[in-house]
Amino acid sequence: MPVGDVRASRPSCSTNCNRSASGVYESIKGGKALDADNAKALLEATEKFKETFLASDGSRVVNEAEAEALDAGEVRPTSRSTSSAPPSASGAACP
Repeated sequence: MPVGDVRASRPSCSTNCNRSASGVYESIKGGKALDADNAKALLEATEKFKETFLASDGSRVVNEAEAEALDAGEVRPTSRSTSSAPPSASGAACP
């Protein structure tokens, strides 16, 4: 992600995390340590924000997990046939 997009995303991410995981900021006020539950809530809020953030080029920040291949039984064979119709009386292939 370009540096400009990182800078642009910080205020929005902070606002979103404050809304989505409001207990996190309260729990670390005054320099207290971040406990496991709040760390998890903060990570979840950040991931949720990343899913909605668009970079300046319009791309998503979060990459989707790679899809699993279908089993052989789930794949239907396909075929393509072409018509070899004779040319029309005028000699053109199309009417």
